[in-house]
Order: sequence, then structure tokens, then C-alpha cells
Amino acid sequence: MRGAGYARFSPSNPTSTQDDEYNEGIINRDGEIVVDPQYIIDEGYDGYYYDGKDTGVCVVMNEAGLFGFFNVVNGYFSGAIYEAIANMPSEGLTQVLTQDAHGESRVGYVDAITGEMVIAPQYDMDVYNGRFTNGYAIVKQKDESAGSLKTYLIDRKGNQLSMPEGYEPSADSYVSENRIAVVNLMTGLYGYADLNGNLVIDSLYTEAEPFDQRVAMVMRGEDTGWEYIDAKGQSAPEPPEKSYPLNGTSLDLVFNDEGDMTAQVVDEQDNVLIPFSEGYLFNLDYSFGSNNYFNEGFQALYKDDRFGFIDEKGQIAIPFIYDEASNFSNGLAQVTVDHRMMYIDYQGNVVWQEP
Repeated sequence: MRGAGYARFSPSNPTSTQDDEYNEGIINRDGEIVVDPQYIIDEGYDGYYYDGKDTGVCVVMNEAGLFGFFNVVNGYFSGAIYEAIANMPSEGLTQVLTQDAHGESRVGYVDAITGEMVIAPQYDMDVYNGRFTNGYAIVKQKDESAGSLKTYLIDRKGNQLSMPEGYEPSADSYVSENRIAVVNLMTGLYGYADLNGNLVIDSLYTEAEPFDQRVAMVMRGEDTGWEYIDAKGQSAPEPPEKSYPLNGTSLDLVFNDEGDMTAQVVDEQDNVLIPFSEGYLFNLDYSFGSNNYFNEGFQALYKDDRFGFIDEKGQIAIPFIYDEASNFSNGLAQVTVDHRMMYIDYQGNVVWQEP
């Protein structure tokens, strides 16, 4: 098991009456048992924990079919108390299926670091739906008066955002570049709203994708094919292949033509904030399940044989002093100095390091 000093283990006990399948636990670096061996433990896949490379959570299930999670950064264990759990947190929150105040099974959100219930169970949807992206999630909740499900856009505190009258957020979309695809409940056609509930692009489309690189792919009908529109709904050219939006910002990352991962950062007016001449190499080892670059407001960069971090304004936020560095996940980044692995916070403070 990767992470800050924890390992999965499965003791051999031929006299045990427990189902052999449910015999996994977790020990710490000192060999102490921190999770008793009575679970199936899912560590993630492809070298990643759920929600981060070397940071994040692993999921446990007991013989009764209840689920929980173990955070590999701080050692928090929720216990197997949930009917179901999304196996990948999003922006530090994970969806769980558990009973609400009336004893009904509903989906809510817990903090993946502390286990605190952040948004009470109240949503009627599959536990794998409703992931947070750029601070917002799309959820479904039963409208008791209408007897049907309604779709809402919520923030990280569970507050519902206003939508234009007669519209709901598209269940298959997500907030990107301060826009969300919305569906006209009368016509079934799609348009776009801003985060203040204003309809900014009329519902003219049979299909509407999230904005990416300040354009969105839309379709007016099956016979017309896909086209690109800009933030005002005007026809737009296809974006260049080597330009990438920086997650949660209005900036773009543009790679050079040399293939060496040197890039420049430009704003939405195409002003160059960080030129190619600065020589920054952008680290592609960003956290699994996260969107593009600038995880949690920071980007790991490589220059002059050292890693450091810049912020969304292109300023150096954490000095270039590390031999290796991964992007932030759940408030922590893994870095290495002189072959010694450690975790740092947003200020560059070391919160844990190898002995």
C-alpha cells in the first residue's frame, strides 16, 4: 500500500471461522494494526488510490456488505457504516448511501479527510453520480409535490444554485468556465446558464457539451453535425490541439512544438503570462480523477533540475527545491528531497515525512 506509511495485510489463521475473503486489514509503518483484518480492501488501480496518486482513500467492505474508507494520508478510518460508497472522492468529498433523518436511504457527502458529514443524505440518485467538479455537483432529489425527480446544481455546502425559469442543469454536464449546460423543460433543447442563474446562450441545441478552452461542442440536429460555439453562442473555430484549459481558471496552457513539455500560460485575451522562454516544464504526473492542470490552485513545474509550484497567476508559490513533486490532492502534495519522501501543504510546510 502506498501513502504515508500504511500497508494492507492479510494474516494466515487456519482456525478462523471467518470467510477467507474478508480477512484484510491495514498496519502502519511500525507494524501496528490500525484496521482489523475483517474486510475486503480496494486500494484503487493503475498505481493510484482513489482520488490521488499516493494520496486519497481506499475502500473497505465487511462481510455484512457495508462499506467504509481509509484515508492513507492521515490514517482516518470511517468504519464500515455505509450502505454504499463512491469509490473515488471528488474535490475532497465522497458520496455515501446512508439513512436520512426519516430512516430512508439517501445519498449524502462526507469529508474524505475527517469523515464529517458535510452535506446531509437527501439525494435520490446512484451513489456514483453527483461528483464535484470545479466546486459544483449535479444531484437529483425527489420533488414530493410533483412526485418526480428534479435535477439541481449544488455547491460544496449543499446550497442549490438558481437556474433560469423553466430550466434544469443537464444531468450529463458539469460546471466549466463558469457555464453549465441546461435543458429547457418544455422543448428538451439545451442552452447554457451562468452561475448566477442567467440564461446566457439560448436553448437551440439537441446536444451540448461542457465548455473547454472557451468553446463548447453543440449539435442543432442529427443532420447538422457537431459545431463549436464561444461563450456568447457565436460560431467559433476548433481550438488548437496543444492548448489546454487550466483547471478552475480562465487561463490556458499552450505547449511548444518541440515535444519537450515546455509550455507557456496565456489568459483569455491571449496575453502571455508565462512565456516559453522561462523554460518551465509541466509535470504530467497529476492526480488521478482530477481535471487537467492546476490541481487545487497549484501546478507542479520542473526547471533547472528542481520541482516547485506556481499559482493561478503564474507566480512562484512554493520554491523550486524538490527532487520530485506531484500535484496537490486533498490539500497535500507528495515531494521528495534527497531521496526522502514527504507531504507538504499549500504553504509548503512539511506535514509528514519519512523517518
